[in-house]
Formats: sequence, structure tokens, C-alpha cells
Amino acid sequence: MIISKTPLRLSLAGGGADLPEYYSKYGCHLITSAINKHIYIFIKKWFEPAIRVSYSKTEIVDDFKKIKHPFIRESLNYFKLNSNVEISIMADLPAGTGMGSSGSFAVGFLNALSTYKNKKLNEQNLAELAFKLQHDVLNESGGKQDQYAAAYGGIISMTIAKSGKVKVEKLKIKTNTINELENRLICFYTGKKRSASKLQKEYCKNITNEKQKVIESLHDIQKITKPMISYLKSGNVDEIGTLFAQHWNAKKNISDKISNPNFEKFYDKAIKSGAIGGKLLGAGGGGYMLFLCKSGKKNSVKRTMNKVGLIDIPISISEGGSNTHNSLKF
Repeated sequence: MIISKTPLRLSLAGGGADLPEYYSKYGCHLITSAINKHIYIFIKKWFEPAIRVSYSKTEIVDDFKKIKHPFIRESLNYFKLNSNVEISIMADLPAGTGMGSSGSFAVGFLNALSTYKNKKLNEQNLAELAFKLQHDVLNESGGKQDQYAAAYGGIISMTIAKSGKVKVEKLKIKTNTINELENRLICFYTGKKRSASKLQKEYCKNITNEKQKVIESLHDIQKITKPMISYLKSGNVDEIGTLFAQHWNAKKNISDKISNPNFEKFYDKAIKSGAIGGKLLGAGGGGYMLFLCKSGKKNSVKRTMNKVGLIDIPISISEGGSNTHNSLKF
């Protein structure tokens, strides 16, 4: 049995600009981090001359073309797997919550399949194949951040050229800075799932139609990436919270669907109880809300948000990207 374990991610700076509609005109730069929440793929030979796939649904088919899950179907087609295989998928967090689960799943699934077929891919090829199948083959809206965060792990700086070519640098951050970040970051589930793809389609349309307000907002978000690297390397954690606030204010100008009065109320309560800044993760509209707290104020923010019904989850930085394990080899 092959098992892949692939991290979800936190977007630290530049998120949203990794859409092809934007970077093909302007290029882009992002800072993103893998976290200790994962998607797991299990794949093994099955005794039946068929394919069994178990995710939120279970499908048993005698031909991969009959599989309803589009990414699973196209991935099996790519690796020429058409029979005698059983696949199961599990995750630490639900999909549609801003943690990059779609890209993480894509990378983890391809990593498991490539290992199963003895055609192991490196990080760059894994991320690019995941993006190609999602964007080019299945016509899904979205960028490249999630796939690269999942494939490489750690905190990475991604530079995307107008051509789409990606350069990755793993940032070397001092251990005490990482510890301070983890001690002061807190993440709350808003209780609302949403389709990132639907929101991103709107963003892409607005960029293509050259809506100036949207493009200027993405330009403003891009200005945050260089200071983020500087503060990470210098250990200036307070200013990272300030950058989160700047990102959130710029991001809300992209679409009126990103925030709503409830989210604004939650945000204000977190700030008043000791958060420096925060933002909704991913495309917005729901999912998880991330805050960086003042030193010693994390528990105060936690109590305040718990009182309004938001549940926090423990998160930490994950150094490892997607990896596979053969459970039959001890």
C-alpha cells in the first residue's frame, strides 16, 4: 500500500495574485507556508478487476472514464491506471475553507499515483502537473500557490514569471522566530464553507476585463511580499500582523463577496481583544480566519472568539512537503 501525506497551507503574503490572468500580465511574488494539517491518500492493488475510490462518496467502476470525480478520473488516465486499484482519501480539515485543500489533494493524489507506478516526480514537476490537470485539462479557476506549498513544504518564496515559470526559494527563518509565530498565530473556523473556484472565476473575469479597482488591489497585495520576507528574517513578528491587516483591507476591494457584516464583526472583536491583524484565508467568503496576536494576548483573543461561536484550531509550520510511504516495506 502506498500512502501519501500532503500539507495544507497558510498564505502569508501575495495570495490572490497567483492567478494566470494576473501573473501573465504582471508576474507575481508570494510567500506561503505549509502547516501541520494534512490530506492522506491510500492506494493499493485491489482483488477486483475494477477501480474503487472512496472520498466523501464511494465509486466502484469497471472503467476509469466512468469515475465522476473529475481530478481522480483525469489523474488515473494520465498514469494509465484502469483496473485492480483501490483508493481512499482522508483529510484533517474540510474542503472549501481557505487552506488550499484542492491543490493539496491534487499534489498528494499525483504523488501517490506516481509512486505506485514507480514514476516518482520531484517537487516542481509534481506541482506543475497538479496545476496543469486542474487548470488546463479541467478548466478550474485558481492559481499555483497551493500546489507549490503542498509539494515543497516549509515557508517558501514563489516568484511566478509572466510565462508561468515558477522559481521557489525555501526561506531560512530562525527557530525562535518560527516558535514566536506559532505562539501568536491563531486560526478560527467561521462555520461557512464556500467554493473557491466560483469566487476565483469572478476575480479572473474582473482581471481579464481590466477592472482597475481589482488590479490595483492585487498590486497593493503584491507590495506586501518583500516586507514580509524582511520581517520573517529579522524576527519582527508584530509587523507581520500589521501586514496581515494591510492584506485584508486590500483583499476586500477585489470583490464584495469576500467579506460580510458577520466577518467584520468577528474581525473587530479579535482586534479589540488583542489581535494585531488578520484575514480570511484563501479566496474569502468563508472558511478560516487567521490572526496574529500581540504578545501574551492569544488566550484573550481565543476566549473572545469562542464566546461568539468560533472554534480555534492549533496550527504550526510544517517543514515537509508531500511525501509517500510504502506500508508494506518495514
